[in-house]
Amino acid sequence: MNDDTRRQQDRFGEAVTSWWSALSRDRGELNRLRRAGDITAIQMNEAFFDLVREFSGEGNDGSGWYHGLIRGSPDTEKGKERDRAMDVLACVAMVASHIETDSDQSAATLMGRKDGASDHRVSELRFRRLMDSDMEGMARMMVRILPMIDGCASVADAARTVYWWDHPSQTARKRWIGDYYLSNTKQRFSSNEEE
Repeated sequence: MNDDTRRQQDRFGEAVTSWWSALSRDRGELNRLRRAGDITAIQMNEAFFDLVREFSGEGNDGSGWYHGLIRGSPDTEKGKERDRAMDVLACVAMVASHIETDSDQSAATLMGRKDGASDHRVSELRFRRLMDSDMEGMARMMVRILPMIDGCASVADAARTVYWWDHPSQTARKRWIGDYYLSNTKQRFSSNEEE
């Protein structure tokens, strides 16, 4: 990944975290998003369009991520890009609205943590199903998984992961697989050093 892509991903994560922070202070809007069962229902919320405005360039210098994609016929390439961008943001909003506490760790790291001697907080079978899902399926599964990790996850990492979930390189999935299975490595090394 080149530096420009990394900076763009970081800006994306920061913007979603800023939106999430404002949303978490408005329990009514937050609860409306949480009750939405699919991406169409998410898109029918004012809070979702607050997120869209973060990226559309409205109200700022026009340098938003999705500037210019908000308009356009659905029959054109630009219209198809716009529709995909709206679906991606809806999935991001679905996952982020269910995060209770912003963490410095990815959701996958927290899923992979072992509470006892052998069990991950989220079972390997459920994690494998998550890895096999498409972007909207991943968002729906995350709604069910987040309570298992106490609603705690990095908002920025979750946003970037959803954004890249269906990318052909599968970079986001591979990173989460590593986070899940290596989540106890540092903990294991720390406990070995104490012995």
